[in-house]
Amino acid sequence: MMPIDPEYFWQLAEEEELLFMDGFDDAVIGLAVQFNKPVVLYDRNKCIQNLMDQGLSWENAEEYFSYNCEGAWLGEKTPAMFLQLDEKGVEEVIRKRKENGH
Repeated sequence: MMPIDPEYFWQLAEEEELLFMDGFDDAVIGLAVQFNKPVVLYDRNKCIQNLMDQGLSWENAEEYFSYNCEGAWLGEKTPAMFLQLDEKGVEEVIRKRKENGH
């Protein structure tokens, strides 16, 4: 995988007037594209960790983030969250898709 050039990232961010979530800059991992429109992509686990570093328990951080960040619809430029499968998870998805005829 080739990483996105930071200059290109900022060019798109300015041209497209992308939305950023306050307080989570260290969790930005790139861009996602949906319907040919870029949006800022955040590492969800880093966002939760950021809240925990501010003193919230995992449960409270999860609840706060889920409701106030993931649950906030800000239009077509709403940032996206990244949740990564480990290798076993990827294998499980492939196996189940094959079992279901896909």
